[in-house]
Amino acid sequence: MTSSFPSQTSQEETATGHASPPRIAILDADSLFVDAVTPRLTFLGMHVEGDLRALDAGSWTAPDVVLIDGDGEDEGAADWIAHQAPGAKRILMSSRLDEEGVRRALQQGFHGAISKDIPVHRFQSAILSVIDGDVVVEVKPPRHQSRSEEQKTASVLSVTLTDREREVLSLLVEGASSAEMAERLFLSPHTVRTHVQNLMTKLQVHSRVEAASFAVRHGIVEPKNG
Repeated sequence: MTSSFPSQTSQEETATGHASPPRIAILDADSLFVDAVTPRLTFLGMHVEGDLRALDAGSWTAPDVVLIDGDGEDEGAADWIAHQAPGAKRILMSSRLDEEGVRRALQQGFHGAISKDIPVHRFQSAILSVIDGDVVVEVKPPRHQSRSEEQKTASVLSVTLTDREREVLSLLVEGASSAEMAERLFLSPHTVRTHVQNLMTKLQVHSRVEAASFAVRHGIVEPKNG
């Protein structure tokens, strides 16, 4: 009888796109959360360990990424990881992310900040983006947002835009094509496309038009000529 599940090798190649599975550590006192997310990340091709501090010294390999709980009392977790595994990238997890919390996390050297209640495949996407060098903010907006709540969410999402991405976003609002942006910013068309894709990912939109509309609606970019 043939199994319907892909082999471990297939999972690693197709789910993560990396030659070897990313090594993930989770520092969270909520065992129910850890037990829930670990099997899914493992199935998606990641090697997941729990709290490294509970393991014997020298018995673990430094992880690529560490997910650190931001809701508990364990304020020393981030410092412990920074000392014991300085090469690991840190992602803050919280069920109550706001703009100030995201800013504080990035100022403290975190490479990302994500809501605990996002779907697990978005955990995977955030982890892989951080491994590839991006700064990631993943928040799950309330199903029904007031105007002020929507504005707060937009502020959180826009925190990680770089100066260059804001320039590209401004040109998107103007309606500039990739070729026009490349000429005006003295960049290659490929680099422009990369910036566009990155800012769309950070703003959680799916098209250039949606990115431009989002930017104007929430005051991230002021349109020229009104």
